[in-house]
Amino acid sequence: MSGKTVSLGAPYRWLGESFAICRAHPRVIFGAAALLMAVALLPSVLQLLVEAALQPSMAVRWVLQAVFSIMALIVFPPIVGGFYRITHALHEGRPANAFDLFAVFQDGAAALRLIVTNLIFVVISIVVLLGLALAFGGQPLLDFIRAMGELQPGATSLPPFPDGLMALMSMLMILGLVIMTAQGLATANVALSATPLLAATGVGFGAALRNIAAFLLFYIPLAVISFVVAMILVLVVALLAGMLSVVNPMLAAALIAPVSLVLVLLLYALMFTFYYHAWRDTLGPGAAIENDHHLIA
Repeated sequence: MSGKTVSLGAPYRWLGESFAICRAHPRVIFGAAALLMAVALLPSVLQLLVEAALQPSMAVRWVLQAVFSIMALIVFPPIVGGFYRITHALHEGRPANAFDLFAVFQDGAAALRLIVTNLIFVVISIVVLLGLALAFGGQPLLDFIRAMGELQPGATSLPPFPDGLMALMSMLMILGLVIMTAQGLATANVALSATPLLAATGVGFGAALRNIAAFLLFYIPLAVISFVVAMILVLVVALLAGMLSVVNPMLAAALIAPVSLVLVLLLYALMFTFYYHAWRDTLGPGAAIENDHHLIA
């Protein structure tokens, strides 16, 4: 099954439906998005606290980073599945609250399926990145990627750009959008149906590729508009932060941090409700779990 073909304007309708469900259920949707954001930030916050308390060596820092990365890979995917289940319940007219986000952990099999689905897409992303790096630049490009990953905070210069970087970035943008869309659809499918993992991955890619024109006609203008709005917002925040830092440097951080958190909160709420509505139209709710206690425990 490769999913249904939708009209070119369908993604804009899904975005409108995402705004609609956010307006209709702001406490539940934004509450769940806030919890989702907190869970996403938790491993990084814990790592910073542990490193600040222990002042470990570089080797220990790498171990801590690996431990907290594994923690994120285990905890975050089931929470995303919980968000899809909450959205589905609200769409179907059933009651839900933000803390239902964690109900999926009561279903160990479902939680494991969501974790494995995420790992499949992590592996696919790594293979695509390495494959494109080898195809468009070979070892010099891999060395550049490694050097970028090893940059330390406060670095004043970047490694020299290798040949093939622009071709790589163009291909990465297109394939990254396909993978991101396929993962959103596949994760919703795993959370809301009994579809086998590999089949869910396949239909996610099938639906994304089948409707690639519709998705690109949505993503590209959205990216341009988002970039312009982001630049304006960054300029305004930078000016305000600069004025506040004259009074007290902490005031600048007190301005930037809440603005960043609010933007991430909006992004989470709209992104996951968008992919829920995309799942309904491309893969259909016919295979969705209909038993209420499976959706919201």
